[in-house]
Amino acid sequence: MENVRITIRLPLHLVNAIDTLTEVGPYTTRSEVVRHAIVDFIKKHSDEITEIMNKIQKVQEIKTTISTVEEYAKK
Repeated sequence: MENVRITIRLPLHLVNAIDTLTEVGPYTTRSEVVRHAIVDFIKKHSDEITEIMNKIQKVQEIKTTISTVEEYAKK
């Protein structure tokens, strides 16, 4: 799996909390804490994400259908 570097800005109190987790918790780096948090967020919201993706797919299908109908109407 390829890793990609991203940059984010966080309030100091969140950075301090992350640092505390790396000092006394099960995480060894800030990146590990952030990765874990993002995975948890995605799992928690996966149904919403899937629903949004399905809506986008339906819109794309409708656009394709409209385009096909418009091409047919031009003939």
